[in-house]
Amino acid sequence: MKRIYILTNRGIEGAPDLVIEIISPSSLKRDKIDKLKTYAHFKIPEYWVVDPNLGAVEQYILTNERYELMTIFQNNENITSPNITCMPFTMKNVMDNIPRLD
Repeated sequence: MKRIYILTNRGIEGAPDLVIEIISPSSLKRDKIDKLKTYAHFKIPEYWVVDPNLGAVEQYILTNERYELMTIFQNNENITSPNITCMPFTMKNVMDNIPRLD
């Protein structure tokens, strides 16, 4: 936990290491353009955009104060992060476990 110092008695005080957005047709522009600029301004190292319709995750990494699309994870590809230690998982596993709200 490199940045444990952002956790205080008042809550989290500082930018997170990762932001994950789940897009919908109504938020596509905001999530992929507006928020991308805002998160880069606050120097958040990593930004993921989840598209549930495609079952995909776009992984953006902050490089020289701008986000660069590093990869797109789909299906059974293990989702990993160069910045955050996490257990790998797949979009297929996530999508298979979302309850249907019909």
